[in-house]
Amino acid sequence: DANVKINLRETQEKKTTSKEMPLALFVYDNLCKSEIAFFGFYKKFAKEKIKFLKKHGAKVKSDKNFTFETRNGKTTLVLYEGDATEVTIPSTVNGCPVTEIGEICFLDNEKIEKVTIPSTVEKISEEAFGCCVSLKAVEFEPNSQLKTIGKWAFINCGKLSAITIPKSVEEIEFSAFSDCSQLRDIAFEKREKPIFIESNAFSSCSFSNIDFPHNVEFREVKFMRLRDLKTLTFIGSGEIKKENILKFFPD
Repeated sequence: DANVKINLRETQEKKTTSKEMPLALFVYDNLCKSEIAFFGFYKKFAKEKIKFLKKHGAKVKSDKNFTFETRNGKTTLVLYEGDATEVTIPSTVNGCPVTEIGEICFLDNEKIEKVTIPSTVEKISEEAFGCCVSLKAVEFEPNSQLKTIGKWAFINCGKLSAITIPKSVEEIEFSAFSDCSQLRDIAFEKREKPIFIESNAFSSCSFSNIDFPHNVEFREVKFMRLRDLKTLTFIGSGEIKKENILKFFPD
């Protein structure tokens, strides 16, 4: 397989319609979650959501600082309230696989430094790890089934320096790793299927080089504020689209 390397320096939102939704949840669904974290309200909103789920018959279970919701045989991690520096997310709850890390689940947790995500997880939702300012390492168990890294999932994780994207991932959404100012090393496992990356997914990171799979596709506008980026490489054979290159010129 032939790699394509480009030197850039030389080239130049889900709504709920239930009428019974509490006002707090309505506000939650209509605000940027970072604003909620900034004002210190995120736990209140998360707990309101848990009450709402219980009221409407959802199977909600709390165990060792984790709160889970099980529906149709699949489990979502709704909230983590512990203060451990290293957290391993369970792969099953009552025999049901944990398939999603829910919105704002770890948001604004200042203690966590390392998280291990089980292979059963298919989605990391909006701002699941947003503003986890001490987070240094994210590990995925082998044979990961992760498909989606949601909007702002790791926004402002300022100590995260490296991450490996599993080959199962199909989409990295808007600003997923935005403002991870120390993120210098990102690796993509060798893949057969395309991966879609939305705009600003890596804005304000510290890459000097990025190695992308050749079958990556970029959506919407170019990537922003990649001041240190000098080269990008498309690994393997395949046609490289001109627009894929243009989206990496920093402002």
